[in-house]
Amino acid sequence: MVKLLSIADLCVRWTYTKAGVHKLVKTEQFPKPFAIVSRGKVKIYREEDIELYEKNKPWLFNQEMKKRRQYLFLVNSQKGQFEI
Repeated sequence: MVKLLSIADLCVRWTYTKAGVHKLVKTEQFPKPFAIVSRGKVKIYREEDIELYEKNKPWLFNQEMKKRRQYLFLVNSQKGQFEI
């Protein structure tokens, strides 16, 4: 059986805000939704697609790594170079 995840599920899974998850969703690397429901308002993702996405992103689960990544993003954005 396919397990499905919403944006709210991803917020809980990664301890992110909705805004933080939406930033990730907008990137090219993020998996495409399995379905979009509720008149286009709710995106649903397959858990196996999310697990593949998570594979090389330990900062999604580790608060210290997330803070370090945010700091580096801030420093690099001030220099005009950054990557999400």
